[in-house]
Amino acid sequence: MHSDRKSVVVERMTDEGSQTIECELPAVICVTEGVAPELYPDKEHMELAQSIPAEVLTCADLPLSLDQFGANGSPTWVDEIRLVEPNRLGVLLEESTPEEAAKQTADALRLRLAELAVESESSAGQDFVILPRYPSGKKKSIWVVAENTKNGLAHVTLELLGKARELTQFTNSEVVAVLIAPPSEELISILATQGADRVLVLDNSQLGPVCGLAVANSFAAAVERENPYALLFAATADGGDLASRLAARLELGLTGDAIDLEINADGRLVQLKPALGGNVVAPIMSKTLPNLVTLRPGLLAPAIPEPRAVATVEHVPQLPFDGPDIRLLKEDFQEDLEGILLAKSPVVIGVGMGLGSPENMAEVQEMARSVGASIATTRDVVHEGWLAQQMMVGISGRTIAPTVYIAVGIRGAFNHTVGLQRSGVIIAINQNRRAVMFRSSDFGIVGTWEEFLPPLMEELRPILLELVATSD
Repeated sequence: MHSDRKSVVVERMTDEGSQTIECELPAVICVTEGVAPELYPDKEHMELAQSIPAEVLTCADLPLSLDQFGANGSPTWVDEIRLVEPNRLGVLLEESTPEEAAKQTADALRLRLAELAVESESSAGQDFVILPRYPSGKKKSIWVVAENTKNGLAHVTLELLGKARELTQFTNSEVVAVLIAPPSEELISILATQGADRVLVLDNSQLGPVCGLAVANSFAAAVERENPYALLFAATADGGDLASRLAARLELGLTGDAIDLEINADGRLVQLKPALGGNVVAPIMSKTLPNLVTLRPGLLAPAIPEPRAVATVEHVPQLPFDGPDIRLLKEDFQEDLEGILLAKSPVVIGVGMGLGSPENMAEVQEMARSVGASIATTRDVVHEGWLAQQMMVGISGRTIAPTVYIAVGIRGAFNHTVGLQRSGVIIAINQNRRAVMFRSSDFGIVGTWEEFLPPLMEELRPILLELVATSD
């Protein structure tokens, strides 16, 4: 905080590293975990806290109608929740010795990989269907806010365009890509190839960062002018900030961190989001239009590229903004080598709290290295500081699609397994036969990892080495 107490300088975490930004006070600041050492009050301070008066505020104390609060005041509502049943074989080995379990699993894995190869060949033609475009359908247009990085368009942008193209088969409308960056023929061409019928370019070179108020001000005006059916953002640092500012400015509902979208029989956009920490998905719908939603990267499929496609290009007016805004002072980019390896690896070993302690990590990491596998983990392991954030898989981390995923001591909460949906074969080891991870696995072994993992890795070694070799 500056000495005049009128502004503050903060480090903002981004998907590419960090930014140093300055903004005027008052400001709302969301602080990440681990920003400072945890302090626990002793008995004396706890007793002292009891004597400190605390003022209690309720909705009734605010100069607003009570209708603006609760379910009635919410711009979104939740439909009947859905139970997600894992689409896995669910074979469980309970009474086998470690050596028997290893051999049975290896034999079953060879058979399953062969089956998946045949299924992939038979469905290959279905994956190359180019969906119709509706460039003249302006009434219910679906906008995709492109996520631009120092290396070009983020892959999640292609995923959002693919989902938008799917949705327009129901709305019969255009797909509009919003590029918040200086004009670039290369980026515009990619957006058109991947599904955009029209590209709106908002040049922010004079407006400031994407997360700033000036960008949101000009973007909001464009949305008000055209009133699209839906706006799709990436669930990233910039996507979340911009979507939130837009929702607040235009008084619209916003669903964050959705995993998929549908359009129901009434023409409403159904935004699917994990709920209650289990295998439950909540369908969320908006009472306002346009629909605003951020979607997790890695869960959706891009459309089939159309190299000859051309998009109409329009420029969004840059409106003057005289109020206080965020100022970008510095930007640091960090190459996520662990994440890059994890995203591309055909074999991944996932470790959970069932590993017992961080001292046991070295043994599992050595087994992974011996077969060329990457290491992934869960949120709890990251929070305990056993492994880095970049290795976390699930709703709070990344989505991966290895050919083989081996879960070691992982409980199997949906918040983790949602990041594994595109995996080929999932094998799980857990000493608790009731671990929900077994329901999300093709093959499960009940037992301790210390007994069962070493012989399993030895038996699987030729299979896994071949997968790694053929993926290079």
